Amino acid sequence: MEKNQNNRIVVFDIDHTIIQDNLTKLLIKDHIKKHPWLFIRCIPLFLYDFFLKKIKLPFKIYYHLKRQNGTLNLKKLDTLLQASILKLYQKIFSVLNWMYPQEHDLENAATALFTPRQLQKLVYKKAITELKAQLAIPNTTVVLASGELETILQPFLKTLALLLDHNPATNRLLVVGTQNKNNHITTLSTSSGKVDRINELLDEYRLSNDSIVNAYSDNQFLTDLPLLLLANQKRIIISEKNRFYELLPKGIVDSFVFTPEWKK
Repeated sequence: MEKNQNNRIVVFDIDHTIIQDNLTKLLIKDHIKKHPWLFIRCIPLFLYDFFLKKIKLPFKIYYHLKRQNGTLNLKKLDTLLQASILKLYQKIFSVLNWMYPQEHDLENAATALFTPRQLQKLVYKKAITELKAQLAIPNTTVVLASGELETILQPFLKTLALLLDHNPATNRLLVVGTQNKNNHITTLSTSSGKVDRINELLDEYRLSNDSIVNAYSDNQFLTDLPLLLLANQKRIIISEKNRFYELLPKGIVDSFVFTPEWKK
C-alpha cells in the first residue's frame, strides 16, 4: 500500500525530554509511598540502576568511543547499549510485574497517577510549548517514542492530549514503546529498537520515515542516536554537550542543536 509522503513527522522522546523524570520510576515510587515496607524489595533494583548509569555504562560508552578514534560504528555502539539496557529493563519490569500482577492493574495505576494536575507538575513547559507548536502545523504527525511499556504510555498519552488541548481521535499524536507479553519483553523500544518500533507505527498509519523532519531527545548515554539521525532537518538534544560528543565524528555533532535551557 502506498505511503503518504505529504505528511511531516516530528518525534519526541518522553523521559527527561517531555517529563522531568521516568514514568516507570514514578509508578514504582508511588507504589512504595503507599506500601513503604516494599522498599526493601526494590533495593537491588535501585542499586543496579545507580551502578549502571553512574559507573558501568558511562565507562563502557567512553571506552568504546575512544577506541573508534573519531569514527562511529553505530551498530557496535547499539549492540553495547542494547545489552546493557536490556538487563536493567528486565529488572525494572520484573518489579512492575510483582507490584502489578495483571496488566490492567498496571494500566489503572498509571491512569490514577498521571492525572492532568500531576502531569502539569512533571512536564517541561518548553516541551508543551513545542508540542503545541508542532501540532498547529498542518499535515504534521507527532510521535512520542519511549522505552516504557505501552501499557503505561497509553494513559500518559490521554492525559497529555488534555494538556495540549488536542483531540486524540485525529491520530496526529501517537505513542510507541516497549511491548510486553506474558510478563516478557517482546520488543525493547530503546536505541535501534526504538527506531524499529517507530517504523512499525508509521507503517500502520501509512506514513514514511523519510518524512521525519525533527527529533527531540535528551539522548542520555547516546541511546537515541539512531532516533536523532532519522530527522532530516532538526536534531535537537535537550541537554548540554557532554564528553561523549567530543569523541563522535564532527559532522554528526555539528548536525545537533543543543538546548539545555529546555529544562530550566
